[in-house]
Amino acid sequence: MTANEKIRTFGVVLNNKLYFCSGDRNFYEYDPATGQQRVIITTGSWNESSGVVLNNKLYFGSADGNIYEYSEYHLNRNLGKINDNSDNAILNELNYLNPDLDISQLEIINKTKNSAILKIKNNLNNNIKIHYSIDNGQNKIINLNELIKKALFFKFRNENPNLKFKEINYIDTNNLNFSDIEITKKENSFLWSNVPENVCSDKEIINKTPNTRSFNVPACEYNSKSKLVFQITTGLTKTKQENKLNGWNINSDDEMKLTDFTNINNKNSEIINELSNNFDLSNTNKQEQEMILSIFKEPADKFELNPNEKLKITYPVRIITSKVILNLKQKITGNITAKIIDDNNKEQIVTLSITEVMQILQKYSLLPNEITIDKNNDKITFNGEAFFSSEREGPVRTNTVTTIV
Repeated sequence: MTANEKIRTFGVVLNNKLYFCSGDRNFYEYDPATGQQRVIITTGSWNESSGVVLNNKLYFGSADGNIYEYSEYHLNRNLGKINDNSDNAILNELNYLNPDLDISQLEIINKTKNSAILKIKNNLNNNIKIHYSIDNGQNKIINLNELIKKALFFKFRNENPNLKFKEINYIDTNNLNFSDIEITKKENSFLWSNVPENVCSDKEIINKTPNTRSFNVPACEYNSKSKLVFQITTGLTKTKQENKLNGWNINSDDEMKLTDFTNINNKNSEIINELSNNFDLSNTNKQEQEMILSIFKEPADKFELNPNEKLKITYPVRIITSKVILNLKQKITGNITAKIIDDNNKEQIVTLSITEVMQILQKYSLLPNEITIDKNNDKITFNGEAFFSSEREGPVRTNTVTTIV
């Protein structure tokens, strides 16, 4: 252990590491397990304070007239997917994952699309790097369970500044009411194309005689197919009460049905279709359904060719595709009741309306863009999105006649 000036104090131990200060204005940390030493705080003047440990934090006094606080943060640094990387969203997501963290002592000094560097105030060398990804909305599931838990955490923290959040013991969401899902058309496109592969063998016939002749055209048989594809790209999980402590159970028994959407591509955009509340918006797995439309039979035929003419017969597959982007809208009303335990193991019962939950998230920049709040009617609206396509295929006989020179 070394310093640039005299060491005039005893060290102090915190979390199996030794901390000491020097007249060079630095506080040092020494880890005997690794033999590594580093500067954790640089003050404005010389230091002759041994420091004290209180509530797992270290406090030093300096001749510059200030008392410095230091704590070694052991953080969950992976935020996962976040709605945006604003400073408020990053710090609040980090606080939710680390309830004991005092985010007022943190500031963001560098930020990218996938990570951020956080600086602990009054600490020159102990920066924190966290990781995240911006949710791009593709195959995006809005987890209502997690949103409720976040809102409860911030409500407890704000209303109980002298208590520490420990856990959520119980949440009752049985009083939430989910409306039927309204479906409207957002985008519609139609495309047909020929696939170069042939369903029957190519045939080439040449009339090498000086006279016009009839040639037999072979028969072709092929099973024409139809395929329906449906996928929810932005959905919402619903919550159900579960008896296990801290348990969350997502109701995924209701599977989406392709038959509910087979006629959507024929509807006008201004028409609103409705699905029962049993329809599950949380299932983003792509569903496909393929069937035989009919058997294509091209009978044997005859074709006349003049002298030196060549006939080429192909059967390319023509595919007709209809693609529709659907808007899904669902309204949610009702209340949530929860039991929150503090660090003294005391229980608080909290009741929130679903709009209050979302207003708290909005305040802390954690409200997903897909959710809107209607304060007057005390409800929220979830705006999802789905993709539906219908594809039909069948062969088309193509005759090409050329003259041989």
